[in-house]
Amino acid sequence: MLNGLIKKALVLQLVLGSSVVFANTYNFTQITSNGNEPVASQLLVDVTQSGANVLFKFTNSSVIASSITDIYFDYGNTNYFTSISNNALGAAGESAGVSYADGASPPNLPAGNTIGFTADASGDSAPPVMANGVNAANEYAAFLGALGLNNSFSDVIAALDSNAFRIGLHVQAIGELGGSESFVNSPEHPSQVPLPGAIWLFGSAVLGFAGYNKRRP
Repeated sequence: MLNGLIKKALVLQLVLGSSVVFANTYNFTQITSNGNEPVASQLLVDVTQSGANVLFKFTNSSVIASSITDIYFDYGNTNYFTSISNNALGAAGESAGVSYADGASPPNLPAGNTIGFTADASGDSAPPVMANGVNAANEYAAFLGALGLNNSFSDVIAALDSNAFRIGLHVQAIGELGGSESFVNSPEHPSQVPLPGAIWLFGSAVLGFAGYNKRRP
């Protein structure tokens, strides 16, 4: 009976495993030098496919105090989206404690001109900007991009990987100095995380059950 249960679990993994959604996670590189504590390693964006859309979810582990107050998208030479917006997601566009609106001020990433960064879309936190930015490990801001007819999710990932499409962040209230820095996504992403992980937990539970039964007298 136990062997049959394990076989069924493996089949279920194979069937459901094909539908697992992967989040391509990118980190960021600092492009300014204002003397603040380094926070690039605690800034991440998860990029996932959501039907005919692309979801960008921004987080800040906040090991060092800081707040993501402005988010910018530079499409390069290709307009991948018919629209991209924080507000399009409604309540799902941000966590409690975060309040964002489309159209950042300033309209381009501060110091972005030094690397040829030109924002095609943007958003920023509402006043008080530092308090309403992404400034805690349990907070996030998300933007949803509606793909154009001639573009796909894989096109967006390829462009992010090659730096043809870039994402910029303006982060304020950094550390003891409380200053600001600008960042762009690194083309090398640190991980590709499967979402959800429940199927793998199920498989582990079955193996644990097998071990339990093996120990039974």
